[in-house]
Amino acid sequence: MGQPPVSLSMSGVTARKYTDAAHRQRKGGECTMFTIDQLVARPIDVVFQFLTAVEATPNWYSAVKSVKRVSSDETAQVPLFLFVRELPGGLVTNTVAVSAMEPNRAFELRSIDGPTPFVYRYELEEQPHKWTLVRLIGSISGEGLSVPFKVLQPFAETLFQRGMKGNLQSMRQLLEQGRPEGGRRFQRARRFRLPRSVAARLRGKLC
Repeated sequence: MGQPPVSLSMSGVTARKYTDAAHRQRKGGECTMFTIDQLVARPIDVVFQFLTAVEATPNWYSAVKSVKRVSSDETAQVPLFLFVRELPGGLVTNTVAVSAMEPNRAFELRSIDGPTPFVYRYELEEQPHKWTLVRLIGSISGEGLSVPFKVLQPFAETLFQRGMKGNLQSMRQLLEQGRPEGGRRFQRARRFRLPRSVAARLRGKLC
């Protein structure tokens, strides 16, 4: 498909627009925000189809163990899904809404209940040679944890970014191998580990 594009421009205005909105949504807890770019050697429509296959998310997102659609109507204006995630303290459940969708341009998931509320917005940009730039603009809060999020805050940005980079790399590998909805699990992203001193304080306290 040719050589990858040379320039990867990023709109700081776009990033601030959505991360600021997510920041305002939080209910008093600390909030970590990040932006990650990933190039994929596949056409933009194929990448968009992959991202919007929400029930296949466990195939490439390491913390997500299962996803089930809970909307009673397939044509529901706001599709809802039940996510089961593995956090350092065990399994947690979130109801997640598709809060934005622009065909071949953007797709956003927003948790509406459960611990560590999050907003993940994927923005797609068509690149030369039929490549696609996926930009993840993420926001995640420690609300719902049984310990103050500030204990994790010094490490949170690095940990979340490391985990999400691994997930996006798994997404890229699946797409470039021609499995548009993930197929079987390709490769779990390496689990992040907290520094031992922090892990000892949190052991058994995260919900």
